[in-house]
Amino acid sequence: MTDQTTVICENCQTPFLAELTHCPACDAPNPASPDIPEDDDVPEELLEGAHPRRPWWRSRLGCSSLILMLLLILGGIGLGAYDGLKERSVRRQAQIDQLFEQSVQYADNNQIELAIAGLNQILTLDPGYTQAREMLAQLKVEPTATPRPVSAPRRNVAADLFEQAKTLTLQGD
Repeated sequence: MTDQTTVICENCQTPFLAELTHCPACDAPNPASPDIPEDDDVPEELLEGAHPRRPWWRSRLGCSSLILMLLLILGGIGLGAYDGLKERSVRRQAQIDQLFEQSVQYADNNQIELAIAGLNQILTLDPGYTQAREMLAQLKVEPTATPRPVSAPRRNVAADLFEQAKTLTLQGD
């Protein structure tokens, strides 16, 4: 078994193993660690390709920028969806208004069945359309006052022609 020696951190006074390169409590370098090269001990070939450590604020700034871009994209999508739904609602209301006007014209022309069908379609699209509901109730209650034309009773044309021919034949004798 190896003898594990401990050292005390000069920064936070926490004891830790001497073989560690940094204090586990405050991340201060261990001056007794042989693994930490001094700045003068590092060959220049190793330093040429090395990237210096970025400051903490740079990584947070990058994450914040990414989050901000995502929020802007999602906000744009949300606004686009809202505008689309708003436009759809306006078109639907225009369609309902047009159906109501057409139903009023049908009712004025005594085409009650067509007016009722139009009003039912309006109430399917917008159940809260009170004008259509009131007009539908009025049309269903009022009986149609205009009588429908009835064709004259049909005569038997062949029998009439036969009778005429008989009469003419008797007269011609």
